[in-house]
Amino acid sequence: MNIPQNITFSIDLNKIDEQYIITGKNGARYIDLKLVNTPDNQFGSDYMVSQALPKSVREEVKASGGEWPKTPILGNGNAWQCMEGKLNSNKPSRGDSAPAAASEPATDMPF
Repeated sequence: MNIPQNITFSIDLNKIDEQYIITGKNGARYIDLKLVNTPDNQFGSDYMVSQALPKSVREEVKASGGEWPKTPILGNGNAWQCMEGKLNSNKPSRGDSAPAAASEPATDMPF
């Protein structure tokens, strides 16, 4: 599995289902998005972007046992700079204070 360093995607703003726009504090407006891996996409895209349901709607449907509302597909995306399935080894894990030192000093240094 390749882990992408970046994923770029575009969405069609006209396809957003406005009933699921969330108004947050200070009047900020949000939508939840879902990114689905589509490796065999006929258009060459690595991902599909769809509008996700807000948590409140998911909980309501789950409690009632009803059907999940269908949300629109908003666009597609592609992975860039895949790291051949490796995690970023330069990022220290919890508890690590510093990266490990090199086992041998470099010999091509001018000093």
